[in-house]
Amino acid sequence: MTGELPDVRLGVSRGLTYGIHTEPEVFMPVVRELGARTIRVYLYWSQIEPEPDRFTWAAVDAMLAQMTDADEVWVTVYTTSTWATRHPNPTLPASPARDPARYRRFLRALVARCRGRVRFWQCDNEPCVEFLWNGSAEDYLAHLEVFAEVVRETDPRALVVVGGVPPDALPVEGEEVDDEAVACFETIVSGGGACFDVFDVHPYGDPYLIPAVVAAAHRLLAEHGSAKPVVLGEYNGPFPFALPQLRPRLVGLWSGVGAAEAAEAAAGPADDREQEWQATGEPAMVALYRRMAVMPPLLQMFMAGCAPELADKRHRWNCRDLVVRNLLALAAGVRRTVCWQLGPDHPGPRNPYQVMELLFGKFDLVGYENGRLGRRHPAGETLALLTGRLGDVRHVAEVDVPGDANLYVFEVDRTGRGPLLVAWRRGDDFDGEDEPPTPFECAWTASDARATDALGRPVPVEVRAGRLRVPVSLTPVFVE
Repeated sequence: MTGELPDVRLGVSRGLTYGIHTEPEVFMPVVRELGARTIRVYLYWSQIEPEPDRFTWAAVDAMLAQMTDADEVWVTVYTTSTWATRHPNPTLPASPARDPARYRRFLRALVARCRGRVRFWQCDNEPCVEFLWNGSAEDYLAHLEVFAEVVRETDPRALVVVGGVPPDALPVEGEEVDDEAVACFETIVSGGGACFDVFDVHPYGDPYLIPAVVAAAHRLLAEHGSAKPVVLGEYNGPFPFALPQLRPRLVGLWSGVGAAEAAEAAAGPADDREQEWQATGEPAMVALYRRMAVMPPLLQMFMAGCAPELADKRHRWNCRDLVVRNLLALAAGVRRTVCWQLGPDHPGPRNPYQVMELLFGKFDLVGYENGRLGRRHPAGETLALLTGRLGDVRHVAEVDVPGDANLYVFEVDRTGRGPLLVAWRRGDDFDGEDEPPTPFECAWTASDARATDALGRPVPVEVRAGRLRVPVSLTPVFVE
C-alpha cells in the first residue's frame, strides 16, 4: 500500500493486557461515547495458545463481539509464549519464535478467526526497546516477513503495521536520538519495506516536534524506496521524561539508584498493601516517593498522591496537550491518531513504585466506578470534545501568522459542516496558565461564531464586518 489512508479517524488504545488479568470486559460503548472511531487492542500468543495446539479464544471473541461495522480495529500481536519462543515468557518482552512454522500456524488461526473484522494487524511493538522485544533488528525483520505473509494470505484486505517507532528512533534536527534505535529501524525499513503497509510512530516527546517526526518518518521511507501512510499509534502528554527539567532526576530510575534508601524507607511503618507494593516495586521508585515532599512540584504532579492543585494542573496540561498533538499531526498529513490509553487494565489501585506507572499511569482517559469502566477524567472530556469538533474532517491546514511564531492557528475543513478554526498560544504549560490572552483577528465568512476552549469553557468571540475577533491563550480554543 502507498499513499494515504482514505479518511481521518481519532482512536484510543484499550491498554496493554486486555483479558489477561481479568475476564475480558466490554469497553466499546465507552470508546464510542468518546467519539473514537479506531480502537487498538493488544493480544498475546501466550494468551491465545497457552499450550501447543490448545487455543483459548475468550479475549478475541469478547473483543469481536462488541464491534460494529463502523468500528475500526487495530490489533497488536505480541509474540510471547512460555513454550514457543526463544526466550520463554508469558508477557513482555516478546521474542522470536523458535519454530517459524509453529508461529505461522498460530497467526493463521488468529487472523482467520478475525477475518474481515480487523483493519490493522501490527507485528509486535517498538522492537528497538528491550522491554518490548528481546531480539535483534534482523530477528524482527525475519519475524515481520512471516507475519506479513500470513496476514496477506489469510485476510488480503487487512493492512500490516510495522512495530511502532519511539521518539528517539527517528533523526530530528537538534534532538538527541538513540543511535541503536535509529539503526534498528534503518535495518527494518531497508530490508522489510515490502512487508508492511503502514508506518507507526509514537511521539510522546515535545508535541511541537510532531511535524518534524512525521517528516523524518517519510524521509526514512523514501530513502529506501517506500511510500507508506504514517500514523500515530500511540501518543499522549505531558510525558515526564521528555521534560528537560526532569530528565536528570529520572535517568537514575532505570539504573537501580536509590536501592539503599528504598530499603530504609520500606523498613518504616506501612500497611499490608503498602508493604507489598514496596516489596514488589522498583527500589529507586520507592526511594523517589520517600523524598516526594522535597521534589520539585513539576515532578510531584506525575506522582500518585500529589497535592490536589498539582493534580488539577496536570489534568489541564493533559487536556491542552491532546488538542495540540492532534492538530499538529493532522496538519502534517497524519490520518490516524490513537491515544494511549482508554483506562486501567483492571479495577483497583495500582502499585505506584513502578517507573512505567510514573511515566504513563496518569494518561487514563476514563477510570473505573463501581467496578465498571466509564468515569471520565478531564482528558476524556477533552477527547470527546475534540472528536465532536473534528467529526467528518477532510483536511487540516496551519495558517501562517506573520510576526508571531508562538501563535498557532489551524483551519479545519469538514464534510457538510461550516468552518472551524482552532487556535492557541504556545507558552510555559506549567507556569504560564495565568498569562493574559492575546487578541486574534482574521477574516470570517459566517455571520456569527461561537467559541469553546479545550476545557469545555465558553470563550467570548465577536464577528463584525466579515472579521472574527477572539482572545487566544495557552488553552486551545475552537471557533465555529
